[in-house]
Order: sequence, then C-alpha cells, then structure tokens
Amino acid sequence: GFKLILLRMSLSGSLDKFLHSPFWGSPTGDEHCEGAYEHTPYIAELWSAATSLLFVFCGLFSLFKSYKAQVGPDSRWLFMYSGFTVSAFFSFLSHATLNYSMERIDEAMYNATLLLVFYLTWEDESVLMFYQIQTLLSTVLILQYPSAFHILLVPNALGLAYRLVKVLREHSLLQPGSSALAVSVFCALLTALSAVFWTLERSHCEPMKQLFIPSPHSMSQLCGFWTVYLSIFLLQYSYSKRRYDYFIRNRKEHDVKWFGLIPFFQISTEKKQ
Repeated sequence: GFKLILLRMSLSGSLDKFLHSPFWGSPTGDEHCEGAYEHTPYIAELWSAATSLLFVFCGLFSLFKSYKAQVGPDSRWLFMYSGFTVSAFFSFLSHATLNYSMERIDEAMYNATLLLVFYLTWEDESVLMFYQIQTLLSTVLILQYPSAFHILLVPNALGLAYRLVKVLREHSLLQPGSSALAVSVFCALLTALSAVFWTLERSHCEPMKQLFIPSPHSMSQLCGFWTVYLSIFLLQYSYSKRRYDYFIRNRKEHDVKWFGLIPFFQISTEKKQ
C-alpha cells in the first residue's frame, strides 16, 4: 500500500529528493544572497519573502484604517495603500518563486507604486495623464531590460522625496521638534540604510546558511518598503490638516494612533468636550 511505496522511496533516496526539491521549480531569476530553497522547499528566499509579506499586512491594515477614517471625497490614500499592498505582494511572490518573469513584474509594480504616490501628491487630476504615460514607458523598459529598474529607481525616489518635503513645508509641518520632521528624518535614515545594505549585497554576496541571520537584500528591502510606507502616511497626515474644520463641525476626534511601528488615523464618533 501507501506505506510500502514510502518505504521504497525512502530506501532508494527518492523520498528525500522529493521532499527537498523546489516546489516552484528551478530558479530562473536573480538570487539575492540567501541560497535558493536553503531552508524550505516551498519558499526560495525565506527572509526576503518574509519582509515582503510583513508589508502586505501593513498595507492591508492601513488600507482598512484609511477607509474608516476617510473624510470627504479625497480617496487618494486608498489608491496609495492599495498600490503599496499589491507591490509588496508581488515582491513576496518574486522571492518565494525566484521566477524571472515574476521578478520583472515585481520591479515594475514597485516602480509604478512610487510613481503613483508621486503624482497623487498633486490635487489636480490632470497630472494623472503623465502618470499613465511614464508608468507605461518605464514598465516596458523594466520588462525588457533588467538593469532599467535600478536606473529608474534613483530619480523616482528623489522626485518623491522632493514632493514630500514640499508638501510638508506647504502645511508648515517641518517645524523644529515636530513629529513630522522626526519621521521625515527617520525616512532619510532608512533610505541611507537601504542603500548600505544594497551595497553590501552587491559586494559581499554569499548564501546565508544560518536561518536566524537575515540577508542584506531582505534588510535593504525592509528599509525601502518602510520608507515608502511612512512617506504615504506623512502625505496623508499633512493633507488631513486642511480638513480640521470638518472635525470641528461634525464633533469628531481625529488622532494619530500606533499599532506597534505602524502609524494610522483613528476617528472617534464624538469629539471630546
């Protein structure tokens, strides 16, 4: 019966090969210093996949909270958090499978998310025409040329940082000692750390045999995703200041809460007297 088949497979060594063979097939994409299927046959790069999955949760959590805290017709934050969540999910699939096509889609989605956040910082909907054109052209380049993603990443990240600082200054939020200034400095630090870990990955790329030691790529990815997430939150926080009269008029309390390291908005039904 079935036990006899397993016994024969075990004696012949085929059972061990079956249990440790890659679930998603042989890797066709770039490896990121973790060793493909080093710890489990179901996930090619465990640490990088885990960090991506973490931000899938963060994106869904903030999307839900932003939906509950939505004020008026401004739904930009729902699109930003949705794009962020989808990008993190494709990153998870890319690192779980190490498939070449999935890796290109992952990079295209991350690029599109940065551009989405960048263009949605304007309240004029006409600029979205340029978003569609730039996203289409950059996606074609990324899918065609693997190195295009890293080339486009630098100007896109700098452009988003410029718009973020400009919006915060317009709302007078970068005052000394303000929480917005502290988070902005933290974002800059995370960006620098992401670049450092990326450089370490390129210069000292050795498969990580220890399960509890994260790879440089996973740490670079962690810092990068966290920077984008906090950038979205800072934009949401700055534009919410314009709607303070809404909360006064409707007797609602609008406050920033924290779920661990995840900031979100909380609106109570009655404003405290």
